[in-house]
Amino acid sequence: MSSLRLMVVLLGCGAPWAIALSASPDTQEIDKLIRQLGDEKFLRREAACKALEEIGAPALDPLRRACDDPDPEVQRRAKDLVRLIERRMAREEILRPTLVRIDLKDVSVPDAVAELAKQAGYSILLGGNAAKLQPDKKLSIQTEEISFWEALDLLCLKADLTHAVNPQPSRSQHPGGDLGAGNVRIPQAVPGHRGTAIVLVPGTPPRYPTYYAGALRIRVLPPGSAKDAGLSEEAPGETVMTLEVCLEPKLLGHDILDISVAKALDDRNQPLAHIPLPAPRSQVGQEERVVVRNGNQIIVRQVIVNRPSGTAETVALENLPRLIPLRFKLPEQPGQVVADLQATLAAHVRTPSLPLITVEDVTAAVGKELAGRDGISVSILVCTVGKGGEVLLGVRVIPNALMAQGLNPNVPVQILPNQQMPLNAVRMGVAATMGVSFSLTDTEGNSYNLVSTQTNQTFGPNGWILDYRLIYRPHDPKAQPKKFTLSASRVAAIELPFALRNIPLNESH
Repeated sequence: MSSLRLMVVLLGCGAPWAIALSASPDTQEIDKLIRQLGDEKFLRREAACKALEEIGAPALDPLRRACDDPDPEVQRRAKDLVRLIERRMAREEILRPTLVRIDLKDVSVPDAVAELAKQAGYSILLGGNAAKLQPDKKLSIQTEEISFWEALDLLCLKADLTHAVNPQPSRSQHPGGDLGAGNVRIPQAVPGHRGTAIVLVPGTPPRYPTYYAGALRIRVLPPGSAKDAGLSEEAPGETVMTLEVCLEPKLLGHDILDISVAKALDDRNQPLAHIPLPAPRSQVGQEERVVVRNGNQIIVRQVIVNRPSGTAETVALENLPRLIPLRFKLPEQPGQVVADLQATLAAHVRTPSLPLITVEDVTAAVGKELAGRDGISVSILVCTVGKGGEVLLGVRVIPNALMAQGLNPNVPVQILPNQQMPLNAVRMGVAATMGVSFSLTDTEGNSYNLVSTQTNQTFGPNGWILDYRLIYRPHDPKAQPKKFTLSASRVAAIELPFALRNIPLNESH
């Protein structure tokens, strides 16, 4: 539903309050809603909050100004809304899906798979028993622009294919090739395609309850999957569901931190009590730190835990599907399905390489410290041009003092129990900057070739300082350096609310 056409209705105490948003709210309408944040009636304040939340980005600047409003209620609600909208926008940016449009008529299954792989830019392999693939089967599929996961599931449904989320090394092929040719180690990528290979095998695709969230797909596996995967055993009076979380290959990895359940009702409208997984035992107990932000001291209490293998940054390098057990206590007479499950997933996600800072005139920036995205700063230490046009560039990358501790200064300090990194933070430490890349273009827009890179890491008062010595070779010896860009893959923490319907509670359903 478009947020700009939403009718926000709140009911309470028998009195309805409604705010109808116009197709494109203007400044006056937004300002009116902000003033209503201080209304004497609670329901009108709540309705204004909901309406501004749905408006989203267009309301951000007016809401930021309202953070200094003389009315404490307007000020408090404006700050909360700014945080909420910024958080949602950051999540949407990270999870933006790859969009494809399927337009196939009477094509073979391998050709259909090859077309989807071409559009998405991903490796999609056909594996399993090739004899089960119907050689004469032809597909005709037309869609509007849809997300990659929706397109993949639709193709599997039409072609009698199944996404093998935990494949073993076997005979497989790149679509369009000979079915019997080659041994491909699954799930490595095909050269020239992004990320990890996706493997499809012949077989009737399962109809799992599924939630699509852009570049992420959440499915609930059949009852008994947690036991079969060795994740959890069901105790009497309990049920264990298995969530399967898959990210598009363009996202370089993820690590699930937590699943919090807001509501779980069966088809008899009975609640199922969620039983959280036991938290890991703390390695050093609770730690207190004092962080200064905007002149104010904030005491941060954070639990540091003993993670099983490395930090979240190293775990997040893997982009294999994650299986998460959800345990519930059943009512005395449970229904057949979970009619409504509403929960929030917390995860670390390693993003594709994105520009963190662009220096428009690198020679004029020598000796200057420049602010980049996500709170980092970059200093151009030296930029010299040799006789043959080679460029020596010295660059210092300094993470923000709060980011060195895993905290984003642009959002309130939020502590996620039993994890080393709060939600909605971006860490720019040594482990997270292994994907750093640099580009340099001349005054004509031609790219230089990076021929040498040296890195020196030192630990300063606020964390790691990364010094890079870069040597570039020009396309033309007479070229002069101009634009410099630093890009990096980031480890970001996100919260994703999701909902699933009609989840079977027993294997017979």
